[in-house]
Amino acid sequence: MARTRDIMASDAMTRAANGSSADEIAVDLSNRFWKRLCIFAARRLRDRSAAEDVAQETLRRALQALRQQRVENLEALPAFIFQTARNICLHYGRSARREEGALLRFRAGMQSSSGEESDPLIALVDEARREGVRSAIEHMPPDDRDLLRMLYIDGLESSDIARRLGVDPGTLRVRKHRALKRLSELIGNVSP
Repeated sequence: MARTRDIMASDAMTRAANGSSADEIAVDLSNRFWKRLCIFAARRLRDRSAAEDVAQETLRRALQALRQQRVENLEALPAFIFQTARNICLHYGRSARREEGALLRFRAGMQSSSGEESDPLIALVDEARREGVRSAIEHMPPDDRDLLRMLYIDGLESSDIARRLGVDPGTLRVRKHRALKRLSELIGNVSP
């Protein structure tokens, strides 16, 4: 069965080499690999929406490689596609760990200090950083402020926030990314 799919994928790539439209090739790739890629990524990431993102990005990269004729051996296309998916999954894992670490540092910075710091300079710098973040957050649009509060202070899951705001998880990720970018820019512009 897998061999039949691989032969069919090879047929699709032969059509690609013969000048079939990009839309036809994209539909062929999607029909043949979408479900398998979603399962492949879901097993590694344990997150359905992230798995769908990985499948979509994998197919986009595969289509781009075919258009640029970077796939020399069309019979190896399935291996190319799944290796690409594996690399994207690894990237997602690294990003998730970085995000989790940043969240822990952010929460630690938001906790009030005990007043018994061993070095007064460290306490002063930490307080100045917290004040800078507070000031930057106050200058943010209310939507961004509320989103960051739900994510990092209330500790709500992204899926719950997306449901509350009435948006899909992909839109929420984009909004979160943009809000964090605006916060970063504001923190850079706010002097302690």
